[in-house]
Amino acid sequence: MASTTRKKRPCSKCDKAAGIFTCFGCQKDFCYRHVAEHRQELNKQMDELTTNHDQLQQTIVEQEAQPNCHPLIQKINEWEQESINKIHRAADDARKQLLTILATQRSKVSNDLTHLIQELSEARNQDDYVEIDLKEWMKRLSELQKDLNAAQSIDFGTDNNDSALISKISIKEISTDFFSRIIGDIQIIENGRVVVHGQTYQNAAACGTGEYS
Repeated sequence: MASTTRKKRPCSKCDKAAGIFTCFGCQKDFCYRHVAEHRQELNKQMDELTTNHDQLQQTIVEQEAQPNCHPLIQKINEWEQESINKIHRAADDARKQLLTILATQRSKVSNDLTHLIQELSEARNQDDYVEIDLKEWMKRLSELQKDLNAAQSIDFGTDNNDSALISKISIKEISTDFFSRIIGDIQIIENGRVVVHGQTYQNAAACGTGEYS
């Protein structure tokens, strides 16, 4: 009569004692001593899982209570502040540049006005002036008033970059001189900035407004 002996599987922990309990979760065998230890490990993992769950729930509650404290919101706030600082610096630079141009204009107008006042004073003291002189002085005074107007000689503009979030400001001084009258075979182009002589050899002349150096 033949007999068979069932081979016992060892404990997965100590690999010595016979594994008399099989865990249906991990499919491992444990001896009587280590089956309790294995259960304690499972209980510990459950405790850690519960702790992590509670921490996550607390994080959700805190974010709902203070949504603006989210790290990504903080990044947006930092970007906003940096952008504002850049705008402030650009505005300060533009103001300084504009003030410099205005100061230069005022200085020039003031000097020219001083010369005009001297001429008027001298002419009045000597009683040496006629209608033509008065018209000329009035014309010069009117031109000085126009020169003092910054809008006539300063271009306050921004770039046309549609893809930019904020357009860049620029301040530049522009010339108010241009040609208005011509005599002979010439023509005025580029909005009065340039005169071009024709193909003839005749004498020609152009008159302009403003001052030339």
